[in-house]
Order: sequence, then C-alpha cells, then structure tokens
Amino acid sequence: GSSAFVWEQLPQACSTAASVAGSVSSAATAAGAVNPSPLLALGAFLSKAEAVAAGNIRGIRLTWMKEADAKLVAPCRDAATMKREDLVGLSLLLRCDPDMEWPVPTARTDDMGTVHLSRLKLSSNASECGVLSLEWPTLMACSSCRVADFAAQAGECDSDGTRQMNFVRIRPCMGGSRVPPGYREVCGDTSGMPLGSAKV
Repeated sequence: GSSAFVWEQLPQACSTAASVAGSVSSAATAAGAVNPSPLLALGAFLSKAEAVAAGNIRGIRLTWMKEADAKLVAPCRDAATMKREDLVGLSLLLRCDPDMEWPVPTARTDDMGTVHLSRLKLSSNASECGVLSLEWPTLMACSSCRVADFAAQAGECDSDGTRQMNFVRIRPCMGGSRVPPGYREVCGDTSGMPLGSAKV
C-alpha cells in the first residue's frame, strides 16, 4: 500500500476508527500482527505541520492535501461530523492537568482491534475548518509553576480585626515555584503585599 503521514486504523468488524499520526508501512510492521487491522490513508500529501501552544495546551497540527497537485480547501464544517475522506487536518493536543494520575494508564485494545486511550476526547479548542482535534489531559504537558501562577485569597475577618491570606494556584502548572506562604493582615487592608511576602 501507499505511505501516508496520517492514517486511520479500522477495527476488524466495524467502520469506527481512531486517527493517529505516523507511517502506514512502518506502523503495520511495528505492530507485528499476522492479520493487522485495515489501514486507511488520510493524509498522503502533507501540506503543513505546525506546533500548537495556547494557554495550557501543547501539541501538533497536521494538514494535508488529497492529491499532490490539489489545492488545500477546507470545508467549514464541524470536523467531528465530517466523513473521514473530507478531513483536511488533524490536531493532536496535550492539555495540562496537574491532577492527573501517575503513572499514566496504559491504552487497551478491544476484541475488534480498536485502541482505547483513557480520557482521549474531541477538543473543545478546535477552530480550524475540516481539522479533527483530539485532546488528552496529562500532567506531562504542564509548564513549571511561577510565582505569578498563584494569587492571594482572603479568608474571613476574625474578631481581632485581622484575616488570613492564603495563596492558591490560578493557572495549571507543575513543580517549579512553590506556593507562597500565607500571612495575616488587617481586614480591609488594600495596600497590597508583594506576592510571596509575609506581613509581620
């Protein structure tokens, strides 16, 4: 068969499939299966490969043409409802989730040969016409925490006229700077304190 940059591995008994990036020939060889599941080439002529970095999302976006001399024309429809042969791109996105378990649960293969990866889903960040976006939450996509990733949160005012200020994480991150220590302040104090400093 022909090689491709993006292909779809079809289950043995039905037409449902999961899109993955790679090479048709190398993937079939690496699988080592005597009777591998059918492979459907989607992107034989790669048009563009782009890095994706937006907020807590990291990943790669691949777009392709159906034929070597074809123009890349993306029908502006929901990629999740399009026929696979109409797709013109695929985004594989990793979303930072510092609360995900470690080690990562392994993928499983069902009786029809479909591979299931826990928590893999259609991305809500999809914006490109005709590009299917898949998103997977993982702590490995998290950047190191910075002091600016934490903000002070005021507690209730006590009878002595003071309140406890504690810092909470306001953006997903992992490791790096630790949570700044809390401090007490006079209720209604709006002078502001440097992040991470204590009032004495």
